[in-house]
Amino acid sequence: MQGRKARLMYKDEIKDNAASMRSDAPEPESEQAEQYAEAALAIPLQVMQRSRIVDEVVYRLRESILDHSIEPGARLVQAELASRMGVSRTPLREALRLLEQDGLVCVSDGNRTVEVVRLSRRDLIDLYAIREVLDGLAARTMADRGFDDQTQAMLAEFVGAIELAGAPFRGHEYFITHVRFHATIMERCGNGRLASQLPLVRMTAASLRDSFPKFVTENSRTSAAAARETAHAAHQEHLRIYEAIVRRDPEEAERAARAHIASAARYFPED
Repeated sequence: MQGRKARLMYKDEIKDNAASMRSDAPEPESEQAEQYAEAALAIPLQVMQRSRIVDEVVYRLRESILDHSIEPGARLVQAELASRMGVSRTPLREALRLLEQDGLVCVSDGNRTVEVVRLSRRDLIDLYAIREVLDGLAARTMADRGFDDQTQAMLAEFVGAIELAGAPFRGHEYFITHVRFHATIMERCGNGRLASQLPLVRMTAASLRDSFPKFVTENSRTSAAAARETAHAAHQEHLRIYEAIVRRDPEEAERAARAHIASAARYFPED
């Protein structure tokens, strides 16, 4: 009975939000994305205080790396990057140190060159093993400690958006909503320590931007029927997590979250 009530509440939320989430606008082409990244990185930042400059540089570089405007494996010369962003080398080095701690870049060549990290299949297996524990704990904690109406509405909206973005598959919309769903549970579950793990959530999710679409779109290896089934299964996994949280079932919430993260292994790219 509680599961049916949760599903009905979810459907009501989706009915209210579906119109606003549906978009017929085409996804930006890779060339447009690169031009956008160039423009974003080129805005001078000298007028800000140093701490704010560091935060802004971290934000811009992190977003460009996670949305693949800056490709995995790309090598960036610090002097050129500082010039493009209109900052001195000192705040840039501080920002890169923070990004290195997040596992997004590695600094080499006497601290002059930065390389965007390219995660191997082994890296992903190890990172997702950690995520399985973290996501399971976050879902269990939220189901146990409770949540406010805004949090429930947000999760319902994200689950609905994931469903809409899966048929037909719209990658940009799907990945933004997918990350928001998991980040919201981690941020709002009531355990502040878990919120510090958000960079790991975003990094691992971004790592599948290239491989996951191959399983949810028709191509030479994936039939239209198989693509639809994969997209539907992904939506159902998120729905199960949401419903378990809403009906305040900690054990099932953790079980559903861990199973969802574990299932991501099938989408890991080959080395």
